Amino acid sequence: AGAPLTSAAIIQHAIGIGVDDEDRQRTWADDAKGALSRGAVATSRAILAQALQTFPTKRSFWMQAVELEKQHGTPETLDDVLKAASERLPRVELFWLLRAKERWLAGQVDVARDILTHAFAANPDSEQVWLAAAKLEWETGETERARVLLQRARERAPTERVYMKSALLERQTKNYPAALDLIQQGLDRYPKYP
Repeated sequence: AGAPLTSAAIIQHAIGIGVDDEDRQRTWADDAKGALSRGAVATSRAILAQALQTFPTKRSFWMQAVELEKQHGTPETLDDVLKAASERLPRVELFWLLRAKERWLAGQVDVARDILTHAFAANPDSEQVWLAAAKLEWETGETERARVLLQRARERAPTERVYMKSALLERQTKNYPAALDLIQQGLDRYPKYP
């Protein structure tokens, strides 16, 4: 616990010894969990770093690293892991969304917007990204921006939820005719939506 650099160096050179190639992913994931359960955060972090260097597109390792940083890291280390995960797996919306949410909760709304802009570039037709961007604007009082985003979402990623959220925004802003119109459009397009 008192020598994280030494721990990382040992892991880097010894992690693969005696482990069959086909067992590396499972073994390293279990080793990282085991180290964490014994309170060896730096060791767990080093195991995951080595695993991610070997398997940079393995979503489960990224999720494990995110959880470790959420529980035992700083906002900066969590952001670093989420940024790296977004760069390595740009089509996985979850990492973009988590990173944007963390920045938003930290009061960095403009940074969250920028992250979502990059998420759009990687996932232009993602319902989740469109709705997250609209929610950010809606909840920070930027109703017109939220309205524009939801309009674009209805064009780019039309889903039942996009129509529902669009109608809810109009209802909340007391624009009842627009809310009813959006509800009708949604029902016409998705008659089986509950």
